[in-house]
Amino acid sequence: MSKVRVKLDENFPPSAVQILEQNGIDASSVFHQQISGTNDDNLYQLCIAEQRILVTFDLDFSNIIRYPTINTPGIVVCRKSKNFSLQEILALTQQIAKLLLNIELSQNLVIIDNQKVRVRKPTV
Repeated sequence: MSKVRVKLDENFPPSAVQILEQNGIDASSVFHQQISGTNDDNLYQLCIAEQRILVTFDLDFSNIIRYPTINTPGIVVCRKSKNFSLQEILALTQQIAKLLLNIELSQNLVIIDNQKVRVRKPTV
């Protein structure tokens, strides 16, 4: 099995990369690449080019018409109902690490919402 490759969007602090790496995941972030603030289309294309699963709080990425998952290694969208504290985001990152290692994400959209995980497979 090849190593899981992930890119964290700017909603995740740089320390979240370390959590993923401690779980054996090849992690990067928009902060590490100094592309914080890049537009969604550029981030989407960059993740495809780098073959990295995008992990984000940006609900725009749950729009499979605008951001089809068919050509991606996967997209994980975290929905939040309130402002998360740093500790809550880091705890969520730990949960995401387990998810990434235990579920096939290629070409899928995964939505994490209030202790629930939904996987949406691409329509062909």
